[in-house]
Amino acid sequence: MNLVRQERYREARDRLEASADAFPERRSMFTHPLARILAAAPDDRVRDGRRALAIVEGLAEEEQSLLLGETLAMALAELGRYSEAATVQRDL
Repeated sequence: MNLVRQERYREARDRLEASADAFPERRSMFTHPLARILAAAPDDRVRDGRRALAIVEGLAEEEQSLLLGETLAMALAELGRYSEAATVQRDL
């Protein structure tokens, strides 16, 4: 998260991906922050709403939380699905 604070979004994404691969037993610890970066990074070369949504949907099968719901709304908004994103936020 320090890389995000330093606005080094690509490096943050790459490290989270590498960490998720290196520690499969702790994968969700890395994939949720990865989904947030993919959904909302100011750098449009880093954002990937489809991938963020796929990650969130996978995580939602195992857990449900306010933060995960927020990330879902972010991914939906990145994909231009604003009405769905607003509904998710209201439901949270």
